[in-house]
Amino acid sequence: MAALSEAGYRAVAFDLAHRAGVERRRRRARTRRRRGHRLPCGGPYRLAVLEGVDHWIPEKAAERLSALLLEHLAAHPA
Repeated sequence: MAALSEAGYRAVAFDLAHRAGVERRRRRARTRRRRGHRLPCGGPYRLAVLEGVDHWIPEKAAERLSALLLEHLAAHPA
């Protein structure tokens, strides 16, 4: 069997580690489902798309974000 180059070895090692991580997450998810666990959030939610805004929403669209949050909080008091 031909020896792997250093780059090839790293790729194989990364792939094996990645697969192990994926399998571990799958096992945890199956265990949670089997035990009846749910996500920690369960309240009402709504998707609001802010056109033209990147992921820095609080800095780029603070006014629109505040208005959406206040509207949501007023509609769903604790």
